[in-house]
Amino acid sequence: MTLAAILAMAAHLAPEPVRYEVDLSRAREQVLTVRMTLPAVNEQSIDVHLPVWRPGLYLVLDQAGTVRSVRATGRDSTPLDVAKIEKSSWRVLCPGESSVTVEYELWAGSIENRTRHADDTHAFLNPATVFMYNHERRASPILVDFVGMPAGRPDGPWRIASGLPSVGPSTLAAKDYDRLADSPIEVGVHHRLDFDVDGTPHEIIVWTGEPTLDNSWIPARAKKWGSLAADFAAITRAQRDVFGRLPYDRYVFLIHAYPGGRGGTEHYNSTIMQCPPEALHDNERYLSFLSLTSHELFHTWNVKRFRPAEMTPYDYQRENLTTLLWVAEGTTTYYEDLILVRAGLLSADKFLETLAGWIQDDIDRPGAAVQSVASSSYDAWIKFNKRTADAPNSTVSFYDKGALVSLALDMELRSRGGSLDRVIKLHYERFPEPDRGFTEKDLLAAIADTAGEPHDATWIRDFFRDHVHGTLRPDFARLLAVVGVRVQTPDPAGELKPWAGLTLTDEAGLARVTGVTTGGPAALAGIVPGDIVLALNGRRVRAADWPKVLESRGVGEQVELAVFRHDVLRAATVELGGKPEGKVRLSLDPKVEGPTTEQRSSWLGAAATKNR
Repeated sequence: MTLAAILAMAAHLAPEPVRYEVDLSRAREQVLTVRMTLPAVNEQSIDVHLPVWRPGLYLVLDQAGTVRSVRATGRDSTPLDVAKIEKSSWRVLCPGESSVTVEYELWAGSIENRTRHADDTHAFLNPATVFMYNHERRASPILVDFVGMPAGRPDGPWRIASGLPSVGPSTLAAKDYDRLADSPIEVGVHHRLDFDVDGTPHEIIVWTGEPTLDNSWIPARAKKWGSLAADFAAITRAQRDVFGRLPYDRYVFLIHAYPGGRGGTEHYNSTIMQCPPEALHDNERYLSFLSLTSHELFHTWNVKRFRPAEMTPYDYQRENLTTLLWVAEGTTTYYEDLILVRAGLLSADKFLETLAGWIQDDIDRPGAAVQSVASSSYDAWIKFNKRTADAPNSTVSFYDKGALVSLALDMELRSRGGSLDRVIKLHYERFPEPDRGFTEKDLLAAIADTAGEPHDATWIRDFFRDHVHGTLRPDFARLLAVVGVRVQTPDPAGELKPWAGLTLTDEAGLARVTGVTTGGPAALAGIVPGDIVLALNGRRVRAADWPKVLESRGVGEQVELAVFRHDVLRAATVELGGKPEGKVRLSLDPKVEGPTTEQRSSWLGAAATKNR
């Protein structure tokens, strides 16, 4: 049989694509119309579903709540009966039909959580919140057509940007629903930059919310615009050096730059990031934006290639529970600024400030003695992303505490001739695609193999018992000595500063209690979150002035607070406690030599140590 005949047969046997048509003609009204056509329908009925969450945010969003209407037709536009059978599922009765088209309208007015947003300048689509799917056809190839795009604008028609490949002027393709769901789409008016790393093309797409590019603030005020591509390229190269190669043949950075923009979400070969305009011209905010960029790109390996087994494949209709988010997010957080140091974009001293802040926050957080990072990972859906005023007392962040555990693990490995770099590179080699997830047992094996230790090595078992599944704080003074970093901590027997265990937030000029430390002075006095503190010893209290008010008091002093609770005036006597002055500080020991110098260079990168 000839090659041409084999290819023709393969094409004939390949499943027909599921087609989506997205009508953008009402984008200015924040309304999208989606038509999904399912081919080769031989069932009496089919069920279609809209995911209840989106990858990258461990929170049930229930996007079906903003679906306006659902209709279905057969091959000859014959109306078919549709009934809702679950909160995010519909059943279409279709006896005798060879294809079914499901049409529905969506409200697209949510930009902050990076789900879907449309107006007269663009339409942003996170596919997991836009496109319904049929379980039986989840592995089918997909085509997405865009119609109704505004044309003839002063700067030309809307343009389409996505990590998905284009197969026509307004058509994108995906190998299956999972790839579609993991590929955000930006359609509209946007700026574009390009760069290559190892011959691999990268695109930077920036939407600013402006109707045209003619008078955009980008050229006039974005002082960092000229260095953006070079800095992104430096980050990409530094991450490639960790894993050995880039895992994609094309990458797209989608950016929403608008007032109040913040946060980002990783995807298979793209990311969507949001930032305020100041991030492109203010030095400090720009560094923060580069840190976000590093975080999201690192996920291209960690999560988008090797992923916890409990999340492989994604279950779009319920929470995907795992104890390994501390690896997925915490390890990524650990590397985000470390990569900037290695790329020459952040000083080692600034990086050490960040590490010191994480350690100090862990010391100050009562929840660090209550919840482990494994538990924080598992409860992300019901605790971390549904925080209450009690969160500091009972929880830790699998991002920040996960980063600290990753730091500790890296130092333990380096003391034994290994490194966390080698562990995650080995993990990528063993799990190069998300079709097979890893377990904690797989992670333990990678750690042992990297360190040249047996899989049941005592130190590995003890580390996971104490720091992953337990709440014991690592001995960072011992651990960081491996790379010649000195740890200075406040003397617990030294001078104390007055402390009330109370967090106040300004609310229309009133000082509302938003946090009360368990067992602290305010808690013992009966103060609870939601109370409004009016005065201390008869003088008005303002949230912004609270730290200075405490400074003027003494440890052990009793003060009278006047508070409102449910519009009832109350009085509370608080006996102020004390906390050590000062904070944790990290610094590079200038007198290191030999193996310690080599480890420091390996950790921070040669450039960082030479530039000191």
